[in-house]
Amino acid sequence: MTSSSYGAPARQSGAGRERSDTRAVPWPRPAVIALAIGWLAVAVLFGLLAVAAHANPSFAVDRRFEAWVDHLQGTAVAPGMDFFGDLAGPVGAAIAYVIILGAMLLFRLFKEALCTAVAGLGAEVANIVVNALVGRPRPPAYHGSTLLGLGGHSFPSGHTADALGLYGFLFYLCLVAQRTHPRWRPWLIAAQAAIVVYLVDVGVSRIMEQQHWPSDVLAGYLLGALTLTLGIALYHRLSEAPRPDSSPGRQADPRRGAPLAAS
Repeated sequence: MTSSSYGAPARQSGAGRERSDTRAVPWPRPAVIALAIGWLAVAVLFGLLAVAAHANPSFAVDRRFEAWVDHLQGTAVAPGMDFFGDLAGPVGAAIAYVIILGAMLLFRLFKEALCTAVAGLGAEVANIVVNALVGRPRPPAYHGSTLLGLGGHSFPSGHTADALGLYGFLFYLCLVAQRTHPRWRPWLIAAQAAIVVYLVDVGVSRIMEQQHWPSDVLAGYLLGALTLTLGIALYHRLSEAPRPDSSPGRQADPRRGAPLAAS
C-alpha cells in the first residue's frame, strides 16, 4: 500500500496555499484478497514458529546466528545500538506512546491515534499473551527483569513487535503525508530512513545483549507486521472517500459525498 492511494494535492484558488484531499481511494478487490492471503500466511508462519519454540528452548540456527552477532560486541557501534535498542523497553515505549498519542489527540488526529494504538499497543497485548502461552526460556546469559513479570519469557521479542507496530505505522503515515504534503517530502523521507535504521537496531540489539534468541526476534517482527497491517487497513478504511450513489437521477455532492437530487 503506497501513498498513491490518496487524493492528489490541489491548490486553493486565489490563496496561494495548498490544500490536500486526504481521502483514500478504495483498494481494488484483488488487492484486498492478496493482502488477506499474505496476512494469513504470516499468521500461520508465526503460529508454526510459536509451536516449535514451545518445544525447543533454542534452535541450532539461533546459536549460529547469535555467535555471528556477538562479533559486534566491543565495536564502536555497540554502545549506541544497545542504548537505542533499550529505548523500545517498557519505560521507553510508554514515554513514546504518551508523546505520540498525546500529540495526535492534541491536534485532533483521532483516526491516526486510534490506528496507531491498534498497530502498536495491539502488538504489545498480543506479545504478552503469546509470551505466556509459549513459555520459552530466555538465553542462559540473560539477567534482566520485566515490568510486573509481563513478557518474562523469550518468545517473541516484545521490544521488536512493539517497535515495528508503533514506528511502522508512523512510517506509513509518512508515506501518506508525502502525497498530501509534497513540500515536506525531504523531511518525511529522512524520518522514514531513521525509522528503518531504528527498527533494525532494535532487533539486532536484542540478540547482541542476549535478551532473546534470533528466532524470538524474527517472531517479534512477524507479530508486529500482523498488527501493523491491521492498523493500516483500519486507517485506510476510515479514510476512504464516500462511494457515489448510483441511483438514477442522483449525483454526489462534491463537498460531502452525499447524493443530491438532479435538477
